Amino acid sequence: MSSSHQRKPSWLHKKVFYGMEDNNIRQIIRSTNTDTICQLSKCPNRGECFTNGEMTFLILGRKCTRNCLFCSTNIDNEDSVYTHGDEIKNILALIKKIKLKYILITSVCRDDLPDFGSGLFIQLVNSIREDFQDIRIELLIPDFNGDMDILRKICDLPIDMLSHNFDTVARLHNTIKPNSDFRNSFNILKAIKEYKPNLPIKTGIK
Repeated sequence: MSSSHQRKPSWLHKKVFYGMEDNNIRQIIRSTNTDTICQLSKCPNRGECFTNGEMTFLILGRKCTRNCLFCSTNIDNEDSVYTHGDEIKNILALIKKIKLKYILITSVCRDDLPDFGSGLFIQLVNSIREDFQDIRIELLIPDFNGDMDILRKICDLPIDMLSHNFDTVARLHNTIKPNSDFRNSFNILKAIKEYKPNLPIKTGIK
């Protein structure tokens, strides 16, 4: 039996923009030795975001201490103590060169560090706010192993949005994110809302 091919509806189509500005910004990213999710994940929306002055930074290196099946970040559980000493300086330079208006900062999981990498989030946000008062800042944080003291420090930062992703539904969580806990992520979002009720929060499921 033959099957007819059905075209996708018009609202599913999106024009991908890669212009001269996109090429110039990619060169600037490389020149500042900065990691962005826009580049590492080959995001098809990056041209549009760059044009709007938006960018997503990846901090604390590219080596993750978790082994989530949906993620293509390099996994190295034995040699994961990597922190780029110039990350703050490089990101500040990039913000200035491109005149960014909205940035999202995220990271790999760093269970090997005493503070799970939270210290760099704090230093980076405060450094950005010192130099760029009008920029909007969103954080997409790991679970910090459920440490509520760390979470409160993150909530107290001068940010505009705080995100923490479930990534998958509870039924599949142990399979797709074997080193994380669904209930822990739920408690993190609940604690954020209770501690900072006026701070916008969001989550994502892939």
